[in-house]
Amino acid sequence: MYRSRDYKDVRKLLVWLLYASKGGRTRLRILNILKQNGPLNVSQIARMLEVNYRTVTYHLEILEAHNLVEKTQTGHGIYYRLSDAGLANWDLIEMILKGSADSRKRL
Repeated sequence: MYRSRDYKDVRKLLVWLLYASKGGRTRLRILNILKQNGPLNVSQIARMLEVNYRTVTYHLEILEAHNLVEKTQTGHGIYYRLSDAGLANWDLIEMILKGSADSRKRL
C-alpha cells in the first residue's frame, strides 16, 4: 500500500478500513497510539484503548494484512509498529483522524 499515482485508490481503501467499516474507529485509534508511542505489544494497546485483548489482536491482524502495521518478535514478546506504508500514508490517516474527530463533535 505504498503511496503512488494511485492516491485516490489508497485514500478510498484507508477511508473504508479506518472510518466507514465496522471497527474502523478502533483501527484508527490503534494506528494513532502506535504513532504516538512507538512499538507496543497487544496487552499495552488493549490497556490504552480499554478494550479486550482479542479485539486488539483482531484489528492488528487486519491492519497487518493491509500493510499498515508490522510485528516484530523480540526476546520479550511480539511488538507492533507502524509499517513503512503506514508512515508513508500518515497524512491520509491523519486526515481521517481529523474527520473522525469532527464527526463526533457534530453528534
